[in-house]
Amino acid sequence: MDTITGIIAEVNNNGVGKGSNLVINGDRYGVYSPSEHGFDDLAAGDEVTVQWSSDKTGKYKNIAKAGITKTGGTGPVVKTNGGTGTTGKFYSKGSFPIDPLDGQRSIIRQNSITNAVRFINEYCGHAEADLPVDTRMDMILDAAQRFEAYSSGDNDRLAAEEASEKMSTTNDLIPD
Repeated sequence: MDTITGIIAEVNNNGVGKGSNLVINGDRYGVYSPSEHGFDDLAAGDEVTVQWSSDKTGKYKNIAKAGITKTGGTGPVVKTNGGTGTTGKFYSKGSFPIDPLDGQRSIIRQNSITNAVRFINEYCGHAEADLPVDTRMDMILDAAQRFEAYSSGDNDRLAAEEASEKMSTTNDLIPD
């Protein structure tokens, strides 16, 4: 059994138990019976200590019965960079360009793969059917990476960084 202390970023209680969870330090900790775990008395911003264990797959973090202790009053909600337990930068929905570690990347990548498959199929027709599987996969991944770079703002970020570097070196040449 592991223990974590942190600030609750979210309390998600669907009222029926299944799927109820807390988000603490960027990680999601679930329970089956929220009322038995004291969810009714918890709110975002509360400082808590949680006893938890992973399920057999290691995918889910389950809170132990009577495993939640409120250790501090309600305070400001602290967003964290998931998994490390240390405070970090939080990337809200709508920020652009999208940070490489933002969870929205998985959605952008799924969308990019889907559209790359469509693009390759429509552009090449059935001509690629004679190509080796690895070659077709490389074509799809190359197209998907280009779609992702555009959709996430990576192209914009790189252009801004290059412009900033160029201005920095230009300013170094101008006498004071």
